[in-house]
Formats: sequence, C-alpha cells, structure tokens
Amino acid sequence: MVFHNLLLVMSLSGSIVFILYVLLYPVTRRYFSQKWRYRVLKIAAVFYLVPFSEYKYRVVDLIQMVFPRFLEDVWHISEIIDTEYLIINQPSRVDISARLGFQRTVIFLSVVFTIYIALKHIIIYWKVKRICYSDNEDRLNQEYQELFFKLKDELRVRQNIKIIHSEYFDSPLTSGILSPVIVLPMWAEDKIDRNAYEYIIRHELIHIKHHDGLVKFIGVLVMAVHWFNPVSYVFFRELSSMCEMCCDSVVVAGKGKRERSQYEYLLLEMSSANNIFSERGFGTGLASSRRKIIYKRRILEMRGEQKHKKFLAVIMSGIFCMAGGITAFAYNPPAKVISSVDFLVGDNVWFTEEDKTEDILLHDNFFTDMEGIVYELNDYKAEEKASCIHEYVPGTVSSHKKDSNGGCTISIYYAKRCVKCGVTLTEGLKNIETNLVCPH
Repeated sequence: MVFHNLLLVMSLSGSIVFILYVLLYPVTRRYFSQKWRYRVLKIAAVFYLVPFSEYKYRVVDLIQMVFPRFLEDVWHISEIIDTEYLIINQPSRVDISARLGFQRTVIFLSVVFTIYIALKHIIIYWKVKRICYSDNEDRLNQEYQELFFKLKDELRVRQNIKIIHSEYFDSPLTSGILSPVIVLPMWAEDKIDRNAYEYIIRHELIHIKHHDGLVKFIGVLVMAVHWFNPVSYVFFRELSSMCEMCCDSVVVAGKGKRERSQYEYLLLEMSSANNIFSERGFGTGLASSRRKIIYKRRILEMRGEQKHKKFLAVIMSGIFCMAGGITAFAYNPPAKVISSVDFLVGDNVWFTEEDKTEDILLHDNFFTDMEGIVYELNDYKAEEKASCIHEYVPGTVSSHKKDSNGGCTISIYYAKRCVKCGVTLTEGLKNIETNLVCPH
C-alpha cells in the first residue's frame, strides 16, 4: 500500500512500533530490562517525529550501490505519474492536483492545531512554575546537603542542580531540562528519615542523569503533533510509566530485600500525592502519577527478575526499527513534472503505462514510428524543407531531461516524420513521465 500523506505515515510508523511493543510486552517484561523497554519507546518517539520517508530514496540508492542486484526483484519505484498527487511546473504557472491541494490544507490546519496545543501546555507550565517557585530558597540542613553532594558525585551528575521546598507540592518532583530543579515538599526533612530522603534524592538525580525531563517533553510533543491519533496518548502514558520504572530499577539495583521493602513502602506513602506539574506532563518524580495501578505495576516490576539477553535484545531492537522503517517506506511523495507547454491535469493529458519508456535510452531525443523503429533527433523542431516533397509517417517524439535531484522527466509528443528528409514535426503533448530516481 502506498501513502501520500507524510504526517499520516509518521503517525503510522510510530504507532506500529508502539503496538508491537504492547503485543510483545509479556515476553519483553520477562527477558528484557526496563532500560531496554524504555529505549524501545524512545525509538517509537523518533518514528513519530522524524520524517524518515523523505530519505527512503537515498537509502535505496545506497543499498543499490553496495548491492547492485539485491533490490531488483524486491523493490520497485513506480515510474508512472499519479495524477491525483501531482505538482506541475508550467511556463506560466505552477499547478497542483485537487487532492494534493486538499491534503495541504488539512496539513496546514493540523500544524495550526499542533502549535495551539504545544503553546497551551507551555503557557500553563510557566504559570505554574512562576507560582510554585516564587520565594522559595534552598533550605537543606548541613547533613542533607552533604548527602546530596555525595549522591551527585556517586552518580556522576555534572549539571548544576537547584533544590527548593514548596508548599504547593506533596511529593518530590524534578522539573527543567537545561537547569533542572528538584522540588521537595515543605515536610520533607521533618516527616521522613535519612534513608527515605536518600531514596528520594537518588531517584530525582537519576531522572536528571537520564535526561528524562527532555524525554517527557518529547512525549508531550508527540501528542501535540499527532493529536488526531488516539494511540499517541496511550504511548505518552506508557512512556511516563516506563520512565519511572527504569529509574526505580536503578535505585534498587544491588539492594537487599529489606532496602527494597523500604523503597516500596515509600512509593505507597507517596501514592496519594498531588503534583500539578506531573498532571500537566512536564515533571518527573517519585510520585509522578496518582493512579494506583501504576504504583502496583512499579512494585511488581521491582520484585520481578528479568533474565536480560543482550544478543536477543539487539535482534529485537532491529525488529522494532524495521517495523517502523517498512511503514516509512510506504510513503510516496507527490510527483513533480516540468512541462514546456501549458495543460490541465486530467483534461487534455493522459498518463498511461503504455507510454512508459524503456530503462535504457540510446538517445535523449528520439522519434519512434508505429513499428517501434527509433530514430535519433538532433533538432526535431526544425522547419519543413521546401525542396522536399514530404512523405510523413506517424509516431511519437520522446525528450529525456535529467534534473538536479537525480531524477528525470520524459515528455512524449504526438509527431510525424518525413521518411525522405527526416524532418520531424510535433503535433501535441501526449504524456509526461517523471522518475524520482533516473533509471536510464
């Protein structure tokens, strides 16, 4: 199946990777780490946002250069113009087909809606940040400050990090990408012991080290761009959940049963917290969701044992990339035609397969008679010679021109040729054939 809508193909590519992730989750949960599954979701986000379809012809050219005969039977780029998605550069104007014009209008409206959603989230974020961060200073006592810097060095986090207390938060949260801020509740130092405080700071520092704030922002961008796709909303929720589970796995790595139980109890204690940043999708933190099912899943993930298979993980990563790539290759951009005469698409010009030229052209300009005999033309627009009693035979004139992008255009005209003097006269445009990659 061929698609002409680039945004639709991007949405399908990302969704197919994510749906495959969901279908294989019972297997991947058992044999693959949270870090690997988190990476698969990042791959899906890349397919959602990067237009790989625009580069498929370059990829095909590269493969054909390395393996000249590999794609002969398995890959074919149509050489016939699809008149429903057509751009025509004519001497006096540039025309586009009706369906392509409608598609461009829909994409424009979609872009406007995407910008609106993104700006709405950003404005809310800055308003909340200005309220919650105002008049708050670092209030860590000496003991907790030393613990913070110790954990920061242990995890090799090099960024400058600010820690503040806020009365608007009931649980810890990390916000910001370039200048991360760890926000702690006002009761953080009064109601929790040193071990719990260490778990909290370690969790937030791991988020910063993994750049999870940026990843979550990308997830919001996926929802904004693909607002019409319900799968993108489910994808964002899973991305947020796996972000926390991956962080949990690092926090409890190497810990005994007692330490794990303490961390699990801390999660349950935070489960009723209300974080307005997390609800808006911009923050990462120990209690990033208010849904109990998420906490249950996080605890079960920590208690489970994954038998991570590195070789199998590499193979599975390749499968996920291929799943998105195959869909990306289904995109076919609108054909571009350069015409030396003005005409209307679908009116006076027909594009049929019988007018397709051979892959091997002996000449750039040639006349073909009704019997298929080809004559090279140096100047087929020459005037009739008065001294010759012309005897014309009907046929077609083909003119082959390469463009700067590696493609070519072949214009085919109704014509007649004198069998005595060889003068050839064109009588009207019959067909225009375009190739995104010149096969001649």
